[in-house]
Amino acid sequence: WKYLQHVVGRLGSTDAALHTELVLGMVRAIRDGLHAGDLGGARAALQGVLWDSDLYSTAAALEALGGLALPEERVVVHTKRREFKQALRILALEKDDIGAAEEYCQKHGGQEAYMRLLELLLSPGGGQEPRYDHATRILAAREACLDPMQLLDSLPDAMPLPMAAGTLERLLRERLHRKRAGQLSRGLARAQESEAAVARAEARREKVEVTQDTTCRACRTRIGTKVFAVYPNGVLVC
Repeated sequence: WKYLQHVVGRLGSTDAALHTELVLGMVRAIRDGLHAGDLGGARAALQGVLWDSDLYSTAAALEALGGLALPEERVVVHTKRREFKQALRILALEKDDIGAAEEYCQKHGGQEAYMRLLELLLSPGGGQEPRYDHATRILAAREACLDPMQLLDSLPDAMPLPMAAGTLERLLRERLHRKRAGQLSRGLARAQESEAAVARAEARREKVEVTQDTTCRACRTRIGTKVFAVYPNGVLVC
């Protein structure tokens, strides 16, 4: 696989089969212990290829990684496949690393990812107990601007609400504040629009009388039939 790493990494080969074989070869080397005692370096190299290459077969990579203690590598492949929920399941439930799951939400998927994570923690499935402590942490995360109504719908009946009462109250207060701020902004916009309409109407009602003796303020000659302009202060110029 080292030769393939040279062909793909150094020579820039775009052959999908070579990219796939490189990934599979690196996985086999880790599985068989052929990493010269540097497991961390071998895994870092594999993760680098998994992130950098868009040409390898993700299905073949997942099959090769199945059954191996390489959760971070599977997270990378699931992310490449845009299977964010599966990636979050590995981080939050399999590894029980809620910090890594939060960081993943910030980088991939945004608020929708936070909602997926919360649903996983509250209803993990597979006979696992809900992770109410972790779910409360997600509820309190400032980055997770969750919709209060959607959040209430997702909470299971068995969840002890006192654990989340403070966070739910904060979310509802913030939503009410945003609603009031929006109403105020709309009211100000309507008032400004009304003022502009009144100003336009008044400007249209203004009249300028030009006689044969009216002179240009700039050149002091009679305007007569010349094209002229009127400044806001009433001064006429031709």
